[in-house]
Amino acid sequence: MISAQAEVSYVVTALKTSTKYHAVCDDLLVRVARDELHRAHGVKDAIKNCKNTLHRVGAAYFVDKPNYPAWLGVLSQILPPSAGRASPQLVAAVSQLLTHHASTRERLPIVEEFYRTIFHELGATRTILDVASGLNPLSRIWMPLATSCSYIATDIFNDMMAFINSVFTSWKVAGHAISCDCSRVETGTAHDVFEQSFDVAFLLKCLPVMEMVERGAAARLLSALKTRHMVISYPVASLGGKHRNMTANYELQFQALIAGRGWVAKKLLFPSELVFVVKCR
Repeated sequence: MISAQAEVSYVVTALKTSTKYHAVCDDLLVRVARDELHRAHGVKDAIKNCKNTLHRVGAAYFVDKPNYPAWLGVLSQILPPSAGRASPQLVAAVSQLLTHHASTRERLPIVEEFYRTIFHELGATRTILDVASGLNPLSRIWMPLATSCSYIATDIFNDMMAFINSVFTSWKVAGHAISCDCSRVETGTAHDVFEQSFDVAFLLKCLPVMEMVERGAAARLLSALKTRHMVISYPVASLGGKHRNMTANYELQFQALIAGRGWVAKKLLFPSELVFVVKCR
């Protein structure tokens, strides 16, 4: 009889050899494999269910297959930001790259107003944690930040975070990107970056996704983060473009998440995104 650990290893290996999920961080692969093996009828069923979960929480947001070497090649031909300013050529190139991920593509038409409005509420910011960031760290060119501002990004894809690290190095950005399972920070399975304190934590459209992995993950993440402010956002429409009263439903979810915490939140409603700027302490 195959041991439970051997079954987990088998499922993880199958996922790591797949085209879509090979770059997902190991801690999430192991957790999803364990969870699905408890529910599934056999290993093959577990692999299928794991792929469904990983698609919903990550792969579904890619508009096309990312080509990180080519993207770096494009950026390498353009001067990096200088003194917090990006050239029109860099803005155009970054804007094009952001269209490859659904989350940042939706935000692109409002990205300048989005960050101008949010940072007006936040004030001076020296440290940022961008949780489940996707390609959002590239949007730093629109953020009114000092060159010395430390920007830490996290996401579940190893290759995406390696790409962000290469961009940060090229742009001489203080900070780095880390691949980890952000929905289990309280268990010690995520990177120790969550032991650090930040001025701001971005949680942009990621809390509903974490709930798909495990119910209660959003509340635990909020409790674990050490930050003065949080910027929490929700989509106003599904990936397919359907609204389905999402704004009202997500506002109720948000209010339930912060109930009893003593936090102060300001609501900002953009055409494509519902945002709450939260003062935690």
